[in-house]
Amino acid sequence: MTQPIYNEQISSLKTAKITGVKAPHKPILLLSVIDLVERGVITSNHIEFSEALERQFAQNWTRYVGDSLLFQSKIATPFWHLQNEPFWRLISCNGVEMTKENIVGSMYSVNNLRKQVKYAEIDSELFELLQDYDDREKIKGLLLNTYLNDKYLQNESSTH
Repeated sequence: MTQPIYNEQISSLKTAKITGVKAPHKPILLLSVIDLVERGVITSNHIEFSEALERQFAQNWTRYVGDSLLFQSKIATPFWHLQNEPFWRLISCNGVEMTKENIVGSMYSVNNLRKQVKYAEIDSELFELLQDYDDREKIKGLLLNTYLNDKYLQNESSTH
């Protein structure tokens, strides 16, 4: 696959909407993955549900969403629901791709996710793009411009 295909997939994420506003969870999780790839914490296309990812998600949530009346910072939900996107697959602890049919309990629970998911796997082509500074910046810009516009950004003037 090429960059335009991923641009299309990333700019058309299936997101929940509340009062017409797209949920920021998937974009925040993807930005968090990108940040960890950039820092060398994630070194393959296997994305573990790690404490580092949880910390980065929380930091990005604070940075881009802040205190929201519409949405709560919950990492398990987008980690699970990203499997509805063509580039993200969940691999269970026994090594098979997860589906709604082979889970036990709610995957919105961090504990259940940890018990059942070994890692998420992104397309190797997408991971290669994330290794390149220019491609990574384009993808970050696409996520920010498409999903995390001024509706989400904290009011910088209130912190000065």
